[in-house]
Amino acid sequence: MAIPSEITQLVQRVNQELDQIEQNATEGLNLARAILNQFPENFIVVQLLAFLNTSIFYAETSRTWIQTRVEDISDSQVSREQVIQEAGEELARELGRVLETKIRVRNIKSRLEFLQ
Repeated sequence: MAIPSEITQLVQRVNQELDQIEQNATEGLNLARAILNQFPENFIVVQLLAFLNTSIFYAETSRTWIQTRVEDISDSQVSREQVIQEAGEELARELGRVLETKIRVRNIKSRLEFLQ
């Protein structure tokens, strides 16, 4: 079954947001490592570093989940409308989680930039 354009657009949007999470998290990791070199026992920076690492892992696992979901839609033998509706709802929820993570990563990166 062909993937509806609405679902394709939603997948593209989520992937764009995940790209931004990875980019900001990677930049934040570089900042955190530089700060930790100067202050190796700074517990707050260690926590921020851990969150940024987790965010990159989250982006990777989200991409895998999205790809699996798209494949499920393509291979589905169930009612087309039901599959599309469920996929849209799941992807919309995932977009919400992605945007929340993106905001947190951006805020952490800003905090780290301020500390330098």
